[in-house]
Amino acid sequence: MKNREELWSILESLAREEDLELFDVSWPAPRGPVLRVFVSKEARGASVDVEECASLSKRILNSPYIEELAPGNCSIEVSSPGINRRLRLPEHYIAAVGERVKVTLIDAVSKSKRTVTGMLLSCDGKKLRLGVEKSSEKLEVPLENVSEARVDFLF
Repeated sequence: MKNREELWSILESLAREEDLELFDVSWPAPRGPVLRVFVSKEARGASVDVEECASLSKRILNSPYIEELAPGNCSIEVSSPGINRRLRLPEHYIAAVGERVKVTLIDAVSKSKRTVTGMLLSCDGKKLRLGVEKSSEKLEVPLENVSEARVDFLF
């Protein structure tokens, strides 16, 4: 596989064939032992079931690109991103506006980290606006200063 974009493109096409959307891909070490593929449905709140994940997994395994995607003993896991899904791409943040999130921020100067929980008020694809929980503070943060972010659903 030449690069992450090519991998994304192939997996996105295969997901579309199953009427699913590619949400994210996790492959900690390229050519590592586990390729994790996260899929969702276009309609907000629609869930992906086990049969759909199994069908996409089979489609990936049977694709002519499998040797490039996952050579040798690499296993493939297909699932929904889950209720406390990771937010990585600008469209993930935009779709999560109005939800409670936990965001780890990196200070641009000191490189120190700070984790903040609150309501995602807005995102324009370049920066997010967050209403900090248990305070009246509103933060506006460039996405490049976000180390990690997840929806933080309260049960």
